[in-house]
Amino acid sequence: MICKKCNIDKSSSSFRVHRRICKSCLNDYSKRKREEYGKEYIKNYNKEYYQKHKEHIKTRSLKYKKQNPIEARIRDNNRRCKNTCFHSLSAKDIRALFIKQGNECVYCKTKLTIDGDWNIDHIIPIAKGGENHIDNIQITCASCNKKKSTLSHKEYLMKTTCVPF
Repeated sequence: MICKKCNIDKSSSSFRVHRRICKSCLNDYSKRKREEYGKEYIKNYNKEYYQKHKEHIKTRSLKYKKQNPIEARIRDNNRRCKNTCFHSLSAKDIRALFIKQGNECVYCKTKLTIDGDWNIDHIIPIAKGGENHIDNIQITCASCNKKKSTLSHKEYLMKTTCVPF
């Protein structure tokens, strides 16, 4: 494909989907706009764009979530944890965890499906200094995760089973 901006013939991987301007030219354009207008202007522009196209954006987002349930949950989890954690999870991590746990909730042993009602749960909650790392993650059903709230794994087990540790 030939870029409409720089007129250089490049491979299709150099272009975003349905674009006729290569990624390199788009990045240069974005950088110039940030320098020219400042971050505050771009932030306001993005807000206005969202308000004008809110319904289309929400529809597209819901469609993506239905087609990519794991990726959507991971994106939401990583976004929620981005200011407090340095790690990001991947779909591969979560799929491996599903298999490791036998596709069931850690607490009540309810069978879970990828497109079902499950949650990414932090063994040591982020609120108590836990990391957003695969070693601190477990898959739970929505009901157990809601009951656990900000308790650690051990605290929740002690609360629900009354077995001393």
